[in-house]
Amino acid sequence: MSELPDSIGYFPHQPSFEQKQMNYFDNRLSAYPKPMGIQYYTFSLNEASSHSMMILPDGSIDIMICCDQDRPSANVCGTVTSSKQGGFRQGNCDVFAIRFFPGYGRHVLRYPAHEFTDREIPLADVIRNSSILLEQIAAANNMPARIAIFESFYRQLIQGEDETPPWLKHVTEQIISSSGSRSMSDLSQHTGYSSRYIAKVFQEYVGMSPKLFSRIVRFQYVLDSLLRSNYEGVMEEMTELGYYDQNHFIKEFKEFSSFTPKKYMEQL
Repeated sequence: MSELPDSIGYFPHQPSFEQKQMNYFDNRLSAYPKPMGIQYYTFSLNEASSHSMMILPDGSIDIMICCDQDRPSANVCGTVTSSKQGGFRQGNCDVFAIRFFPGYGRHVLRYPAHEFTDREIPLADVIRNSSILLEQIAAANNMPARIAIFESFYRQLIQGEDETPPWLKHVTEQIISSSGSRSMSDLSQHTGYSSRYIAKVFQEYVGMSPKLFSRIVRFQYVLDSLLRSNYEGVMEEMTELGYYDQNHFIKEFKEFSSFTPKKYMEQL
């Protein structure tokens, strides 16, 4: 079975952004210097597109900044645990977004990750003096400049600290590299920590249980294959991915996307 790369190379899909918004661009292939565990992306909103987004589970926490120079705004968006219809209050602006990969947002946002799961919280309620950051990012007129502004702010905020336990990074990488197929008992034996302790730390740093995170990673792997028009290949790997049968596969995909796999392909 082909593998997803480790967490730094884990680029989950949000097709409502990638395929339906104007001027979408992300830096997954760029040479921009970036802090470990962060991806940047940007797109443009108009009034019609600002209210029609299907948000899919991906295990990440995003800061979404609406770069309206007169009224810049930002929310911290925790990962969703099932598909969710979303949108923006403001239209006609560029959106600059910072995606913290699983396990990497805790030391920046200073709150346990589970407090953001299935929620959107104004950035001002999470990070002090964020209004200055928003004004500077909104005033910049390109993505590299916005990245540089955020990274300067980021370095001052964390002051060189990364509180994410190294073993947790390793566990998330193990889950991702196996496309979500590693069992809890295997991870417990691999790390030497109990399943209960691993689950507790996962709630704090990733925002969900390892089991749910594994299911989401598996869903994102399937979604990536479908976006590459490889439905038959996914079906061939169904058992290896940990699905009991075709009904299990379809039910779980529908839980995370609101569509069966074939219906989702038709929507695309």
